[in-house]
Amino acid sequence: MTEKYESKQQQIRKSAEVIYTALADFNNFTPIIGDKVEGWKVEGDECSFRVKGIGVALRMVEKIPGELIKIEAADSSPFGFTFWVQLKEVAPYDTRMRLVLHANMNMMIKMMIGSKIQPALDGIAEQIAKTFNAIMDDELKKLLYDECIRYKMPDEMLDRFIGAMSEFRLKNRQVLIPYGKMDANVYVLKSGLIRFCYFDGEKEKTYGFSSPGTVIISYHSHFMRAPSFFQLESCGESVVEKISQSEFDEMVASSHEFSQWVLAIHLQQLYFNEFRYAVVNGLAKERYLSLVKNRPEIIARVPLKIIASYLGVTPNYLSRLKKTLK
Repeated sequence: MTEKYESKQQQIRKSAEVIYTALADFNNFTPIIGDKVEGWKVEGDECSFRVKGIGVALRMVEKIPGELIKIEAADSSPFGFTFWVQLKEVAPYDTRMRLVLHANMNMMIKMMIGSKIQPALDGIAEQIAKTFNAIMDDELKKLLYDECIRYKMPDEMLDRFIGAMSEFRLKNRQVLIPYGKMDANVYVLKSGLIRFCYFDGEKEKTYGFSSPGTVIISYHSHFMRAPSFFQLESCGESVVEKISQSEFDEMVASSHEFSQWVLAIHLQQLYFNEFRYAVVNGLAKERYLSLVKNRPEIIARVPLKIIASYLGVTPNYLSRLKKTLK
């Protein structure tokens, strides 16, 4: 008799492609379960092991990149089954996963283990999701930990802060906060580069850039409830975390440690705002060489026209300057 079991759907904050790539290779399971079973062995799309003396052999029989992995028991397994990993990417960095088990069990085996299969399947799905999400959280935690020089937020508070965020991706030139619009949310740049620009009445000018780990706020909106002075847009693809103003302010009001960290972050940003003028100070050649030395990621990712705006020179002048320095 074939029985079907479906796990609870799990949300994973990674692309379906990344999850598929990891799960579609039995070798990637070695660090996770290699020491929890006996005789773990992988050969291509097949693996074998023993649990309490019972031999189990599995093979991947169908793989659809980013969508599906089908695993079935080999003939030597105690009962036949097919195991599906279903993936659906509903948004960038938001994938839903479900595990489906089709088990062909006789009455005796069903009486012995039937009631344990559903909770076990739910537990496996939950653990896979936790493992992938923990990787994401650890990356962000390190960025935030390294971002603040003078004060390190306690891990428990960092976990709470990260847990309140939602993640999304920006395409090249996509606007995060538009000119003249209210946006009091708080953002953290996880990867990529964000450009701050404004209009001086005649043309658009580049004020500065944020790199990964930066806490990004429109101070006009967040503090004064006024439209944003700057426009914030992505240079290339960027990944951003977002927390609402209400959640952010509640954490500030309820946690002394978090308040200290926020104060330290903003004082540090004031310092780097002054440091920016040291970077772009002096003659045009000196400003450009200073930028190459201090912010090479800007040189690598940002078009020459925008770099020229940041340095306060024309694109033609900057192009000629670059040629003389080769």
